[in-house]
Amino acid sequence: MLKIKVNWEDAPGVRDAALARTWCRLRVLVNNRSVISYLTSDGNARDYVYVSALPLAKWFVHRYWSVLNESARHERVGLGARALSEPVGRADVRAWTKRHSLLAAREGMALPDVLLFRDGPDVRVVWRPDAPAGGARFCGEGDERVSVEQLRAGVTELVNAVLERLVEDSSAEVMELRESWSAVGRSAENERDLCEILAAVGEDPYETDLSDEQMDELVSVIHTLPSGVWRDVLDVSDPASLLKNVSVAKEFLAGLDLSGEPIVSAQSFTRIFGETSVGWAPWQLGYARARRVRAELVDCVGSVPELIGACVGPIRVRFVQREAGSTPSRSRGVFSGALSSRRGDGHQLALPPLPEPDLRFHQVRALHRWLPAASHDGPRLLTRGYSTVEQEGRAFAAELLAPAMGILALQGQGLFDDEIARHYKVNPTVINFQIENQLGQVANLG
Repeated sequence: MLKIKVNWEDAPGVRDAALARTWCRLRVLVNNRSVISYLTSDGNARDYVYVSALPLAKWFVHRYWSVLNESARHERVGLGARALSEPVGRADVRAWTKRHSLLAAREGMALPDVLLFRDGPDVRVVWRPDAPAGGARFCGEGDERVSVEQLRAGVTELVNAVLERLVEDSSAEVMELRESWSAVGRSAENERDLCEILAAVGEDPYETDLSDEQMDELVSVIHTLPSGVWRDVLDVSDPASLLKNVSVAKEFLAGLDLSGEPIVSAQSFTRIFGETSVGWAPWQLGYARARRVRAELVDCVGSVPELIGACVGPIRVRFVQREAGSTPSRSRGVFSGALSSRRGDGHQLALPPLPEPDLRFHQVRALHRWLPAASHDGPRLLTRGYSTVEQEGRAFAAELLAPAMGILALQGQGLFDDEIARHYKVNPTVINFQIENQLGQVANLG
């Protein structure tokens, strides 16, 4: 549930007529949690701010397709918009942040650090506090999920309320908002597929440089992949790579037998996956789940096939070779493989030819997908994207195969990182990942 609540207020001293007319006490609720936790300069806490709703409505209209369809493009989204907008950061990440951060709607007014972006079937809403300092500041934080339809309804209610408040205003700014909102409505009726695709790959549907022919080609591929796979492809594509990524995804899918009915898992792992911890980052959940699996199945961890068999039953791995004479594709770099679960063949993985350490890692990433589900309704891709499930899965595999506390113990024995990698039969990058992301927080790992 997402609610953007406005209570109209008088605005003495606000000279702009449209801003004054839409001056309000603003509250934002996500799943009954207040996004606004505002500490005033005199030390009073409140769950609302006084702002004009007009800039907020304008931002939502101009970023409508992006917030509903474009996924995270960086692993640091959980830290909030300010963490992504540092001057030394990547220009493409800063551009993504402007499309997804409420800070871009402030126009000199007080709004919290909130990011809204697509995450699998839902929209993820992340808000973070301002840095402690003198004066007024936002001090709340949270990380919640709402459905696409819930966000769409919340935005629609806000924009319609603002336009109704300004029904007699004929200024250029308000006329532009009214026309832009009408354009969104027309696009939703006539060009929804195109707008969703363009926004998902980082384009503005109304200011794209793509030709009509290129846009028609993008729309033509939408039904050539299963819906879950299509979402996986969009998460890691830009306009230039999308069609090639679709082609590579099909190569991986060709390594799966999709003819049977979805399989039902042999046992339930809700005790591991059913628990959530408020405020935990995706990788923290992945670490915690891996530690629970190790504790329950410690005798199986050395053999990945045995481990997977103990959890969900046997798997079949097929290696997907490139056609003779074909050139290597950068698209292969964003996909690690494809997985599915079908009666007859059971749990399946289609992977490129891999050395043993990488094979083990991707098998455990697939296990993370299989463990929580009572049934599996379609194939999916393993990608290098930054969706919650991908971040959880990579952390799960790293901690299950090479536990941080075990690495610490081996370091104490004088082993170097490459020796530790050989001990755990993982790629050295996994050891580096664990050292950089966990061993600085050893006190919290027990």
